Amino acid sequence: MSSVHMQSKDEFDNAIAGAGSKLVVVHFFAVWSGISRVLKPEVEDVTSMYKIQSLPTIVLIKNGQEVKRITDPNIMALDQAIKENM
Repeated sequence: MSSVHMQSKDEFDNAIAGAGSKLVVVHFFAVWSGISRVLKPEVEDVTSMYKIQSLPTIVLIKNGQEVKRITDPNIMALDQAIKENM
């Protein structure tokens, strides 16, 4: 398992498409820094695509489709969701 920080919506879309049947865990969170303001248009595209309404939110994606959403993340819920969707 690896962690990747996406810099654009195109990069995000390509990563999801390239993952195929592998489970992808996407962690939407707020970073209160200058870079967040720079990336805001790109981030808004992805958050609106997944209808993110609160932070943090974790979305599990498999075969390009959302399979699970965790809006009150904790390690036990995340672990269970990953096991259920592997």
